Amino acid sequence: MNKMKNKSSFYKSISRNISIRNRSSRLRPVSTLLIPPHLEKFVRCHGVTRLLREMLKVQRSILITAKRMNNYSANVRYQRVREQNIEGRYIKFNFRPAQNDWALLRNLAIGHGVSMCFLFVFLVEEYKQKQFSKDNKVIWKIKTKISLNVKAGILLRELWVLEYTEVNIDQIGALYLRGPTDPKLAS
Repeated sequence: MNKMKNKSSFYKSISRNISIRNRSSRLRPVSTLLIPPHLEKFVRCHGVTRLLREMLKVQRSILITAKRMNNYSANVRYQRVREQNIEGRYIKFNFRPAQNDWALLRNLAIGHGVSMCFLFVFLVEEYKQKQFSKDNKVIWKIKTKISLNVKAGILLRELWVLEYTEVNIDQIGALYLRGPTDPKLAS
């Protein structure tokens, strides 16, 4: 019987440690954003909380400007439904953002005279456009070294990839349309 009590208390201590670790994210209030259907897959793949943090960090220079998105300060600008059918409705995303990210998004939205959802969608579209519009002309740079030892009969070939950049499928198609370029050998 004593062994059973020790096992149950041992499991309780493990569950307490796990719950303490996850407690900080559960204490955050739930927030909601309305996102158009054409961005649903992108937002789901990247995660709303991580995407919000990343976009605010990367695109801070765009947002902190004197030029406002909405010139009419009395009215707040909201998103418009592009299509009037059922599929065109906005999708509701519930998530738990960090308080400082949510406060920064709110302050920037108020400063620009737009809703938080409008600003988030604007940031996602800008982020997505920047991510896919990187023009990677150089796919890789290589360095080769061939050593020949005639006495020992050894041929040694070494290949080093000095620079490798990932290219999206759309970008590969654009590279082929421009014509092939020879890989540049670095010495």
